[in-house]
Amino acid sequence: MLKQSKWIGDNVKPIPVLKDGNGKLIKDYKHSDWIRKLLEEFGEVIEATLVEDDKQIAKELQDLKHVCHSMQHWLGYSDKDIDEICVDTNEVNRSRGYFEG
Repeated sequence: MLKQSKWIGDNVKPIPVLKDGNGKLIKDYKHSDWIRKLLEEFGEVIEATLVEDDKQIAKELQDLKHVCHSMQHWLGYSDKDIDEICVDTNEVNRSRGYFEG
């Protein structure tokens, strides 16, 4: 388990990025740029999984979540909108019995 940092209260949710690692502004992205970035991050999850490094897997999954969150903002959704989408998704999953174990 990772130790808590002093920032935990302010930084629990992903913060949408404004530019990528190459300095390209996210506002200038096209859908194909997002596909490339999602595949890149998903590939890193797979790599960490293949070597069974649980800590690295968790970090790469978080990176993937950040890309998804940034893309949702790029699509025009606010944090409130994204929270509502999450609630809706949870309700669908609950109705399908996915939370029953």
